[in-house]
Amino acid sequence: VKALKAALFKNDKDEVQRLINELLINFVSVRNTAQESYYHGFLSGVLSLTVNDPEEIKSDMESGKGFSDLRLISDLKKNVIIIEFKKLEKGESFEDICAEALQQIEEKQYAYPYAQKNYRILKYGIGFYGKECWVEVA
Repeated sequence: VKALKAALFKNDKDEVQRLINELLINFVSVRNTAQESYYHGFLSGVLSLTVNDPEEIKSDMESGKGFSDLRLISDLKKNVIIIEFKKLEKGESFEDICAEALQQIEEKQYAYPYAQKNYRILKYGIGFYGKECWVEVA
C-alpha cells in the first residue's frame, strides 16, 4: 500500500496500475464488483492506511464545480492527487472510460483550488472491471 501511494505521487501510472491490479486479485471478490462505489470505497480504505500528518485524503468532497472521487493532499509538499473512478460497462473500453474520467476532472475543474495555490497537480482516471483496472494520467 505504501508503494501504491509512492507511485501515485511519482506519477508512475504503470506501477499504480500494477499495484492496484495486485490488490484487486488478492483482496476483492468478483461478487462485490458490480458498482463503481465498491472500487471507490476499497481504494479509499486502502489509501487511508498510508495517510499521516500533514497529509489528508478526501473522498467525494466538493471541489471546483463538482465532487471529485478521491483526493490525496500533501500541504507540506504542495502536491495533490485527484482521482476519478469509472466502472467499465458492456461495449466500453478501458481507454475510453479513463479518458472520460480525466475529461470530467477538467470539465468540473476539480483542481481549481489547488492551481490557485500553485500545487503540483496529478490527475488519474482509473477504470475498473471485475478484478482488473486500467490507469491513465493527465
